[in-house]
Amino acid sequence: MICRFCGHDKKLVKAHIIPEGFFRKMRRGKDVPFLLSNSDNAQAKKIPIGIYDRQILCEACECLFASWDHYGQEFFARKRRDWRSLSIHGHPVYEIHDYDYASLKLFFVSILWRASVSGQDFFKRVSLGPLEDTAKRLIAEATPGSADDFSVLLAVFDDPVATPFLSPDLLAWLQIRYYRFYLGSYVACIKADDRKTPELLHDFILKETPPLYVISRDLRESVEWPLMKKMAEANRGLVQKMDPANDT
Repeated sequence: MICRFCGHDKKLVKAHIIPEGFFRKMRRGKDVPFLLSNSDNAQAKKIPIGIYDRQILCEACECLFASWDHYGQEFFARKRRDWRSLSIHGHPVYEIHDYDYASLKLFFVSILWRASVSGQDFFKRVSLGPLEDTAKRLIAEATPGSADDFSVLLAVFDDPVATPFLSPDLLAWLQIRYYRFYLGSYVACIKADDRKTPELLHDFILKETPPLYVISRDLRESVEWPLMKKMAEANRGLVQKMDPANDT
């Protein structure tokens, strides 16, 4: 099969779009995460190692992403109590000074590109179009680009049960396209547009020089909370049938 990155006919491997480590954190003892859906006739299913695609990358190309995936997992595993809390333009945020811009930015660009080329239903709403080649070039050159290239806005749910892995979706701020990815308790909005980042967001995006501001959100006051509850209730019987020990 043809590798979507190098273009060569090679044996393809099990490639994660979102690193397995994010899903591993959701396990509780022998319990494993379930993939739920609000689509008609969709079935709940276990995803012990997350969501992967066997039809996009050969082993050599998969290895290109390893260091950025490792850094992304390490970054989001940090304790928020070590970050300074303050308010920017009326929004509660965490201020972070210790981060590697290139590694973190390429982590997000690589997730975006893999989601765009993946055929997995979970990522079906992600399509970069002509920007797919731009993202691929940054990855191939290991170049993060400027802060405005695929600019990234981060938020975090300050709640002990906040581990939503909703399917990535498209949103628009002042008509600028962003894809929203859920990474456990974190949300990353990645610009997929040639136009400039809106001025009102510029103070919050990931930049070459610190600080980085992560917006604090209340899960139970968010637009995601009703959807999460609805999906859980709709699939409760299916989850218990597949795993009777799981009564949550």
